[in-house]
Parts: sequence; structure tokens; C-alpha cells
Amino acid sequence: MLTIRDEQAARIEAAALERFARALLPGLRRAWPSRCAGVSDAELLDDLVDGLRTARGAGLTGRDAMTTFAHLRVRFGYRFPHPPAFAWAHAVLADPRLDADAKLARLADCIRRGAGAGWSGPAEG
Repeated sequence: MLTIRDEQAARIEAAALERFARALLPGLRRAWPSRCAGVSDAELLDDLVDGLRTARGAGLTGRDAMTTFAHLRVRFGYRFPHPPAFAWAHAVLADPRLDADAKLARLADCIRRGAGAGWSGPAEG
């Protein structure tokens, strides 16, 4: 029987996240040219891998969910979704009642309502 130790599993996961982030780079640069201007591939890759770890920790594990999260990360910057600036996003992602699709829908709703422009948080409900 093959046994994979936690350390090995962590390396495999890190390599998979890096490959996924690397595959996202061209599309993110096309979608967000002004946000990516002056940022090296290495810097953007480091930020994306960090963001994708955050996404996975919030239950966003599917390709589409992680891709959407990567776009949000580039749009709002490397501090997304961390408080205090993004307390609204942090609250949504930490909500155990929401699955990945519901979290993304709630984030989209928050953004439509003005999050990121001085708005302090999502509506309850």
C-alpha cells in the first residue's frame, strides 16, 4: 500500500495550485491590464497562489470558483479578502452556512451593492 505523508500531500497541493495560478496568468493580464501593469509574472504568481490558498480554505475548491476568486483578487488587490478593508468579503467567505456557489453569489451581490467603495458590509439574510 502506498502511503502519502502530510508533508508530501502539502507539496503536491502547492504544486497543483502553482500550475493552476500559472495557467490563469494570461487571462488575468488580458482581463485586468491596468491592475497587472508593472507587476512581474513572479509577483502576480505569488499573490495568486496565496489567494488560491485562501479560496480553498473558504471552501472554493472548483476550477470555476477559484478562477472567479482569482479575478476578484486581481480586481481588489492582494489584501482581498482580509479585514479591515474587506471585512465584508471575509464575513461571506467565513460563513459556514454557505456553499461555494452561495459564497460567490453573495460576494457578487455585495460588490453590486457598492462593496469596495466605502460600503461596510453585506445585508443580513
